[in-house]
Amino acid sequence: MPVYKKAEHVTEVVKRCPNHELGRDFNDGQAAPASHLIRVEGNNLSQYVDDPVTGRQSVYVPYEAPQVGTEFTTILYNFMCNSSCVGGMNRRPILIIITLETRDGQVLGRRSFEGRICACPGRDRKADEDHFREQQALNESVAKNGSANKRSEDGEFFFLLFFLSDNMRKKIRLDEFF
Repeated sequence: MPVYKKAEHVTEVVKRCPNHELGRDFNDGQAAPASHLIRVEGNNLSQYVDDPVTGRQSVYVPYEAPQVGTEFTTILYNFMCNSSCVGGMNRRPILIIITLETRDGQVLGRRSFEGRICACPGRDRKADEDHFREQQALNESVAKNGSANKRSEDGEFFFLLFFLSDNMRKKIRLDEFF
């Protein structure tokens, strides 16, 4: 089950973008509803479910015993939109939740992992690693030299009072702006 990671989006249902949902390329002849982001490949017994209360989408995949000589079962999931699709995930990070349940619905285990679906994962991985290295170097530099912008006023706090449209007052520290 896909779920948005950030608190401000967690109540929204993760669905495909309108462009991919309405396109015929990947929808014709499919057992999965067009709006479902996650599809299972190679298992005709999987069931696609929309929760009637929350509207969240999930896929039930029946357990299959591992093939002879292996200790695991492989399930192929196909993500039908990129994280960057406008009108869909719109670059918002998602969590993929995998739950192991009995036929009665008793939860035996649950794991989640962050997912980002992209057209060129190698390029994006390299960009993420480069960004991580830059951040690490910046953090090490700040740790060695102290804070980057030491001012003589550090330690003093100034507050700005302003009025919101509903006449509520809110204090904001001035040093948060600089």
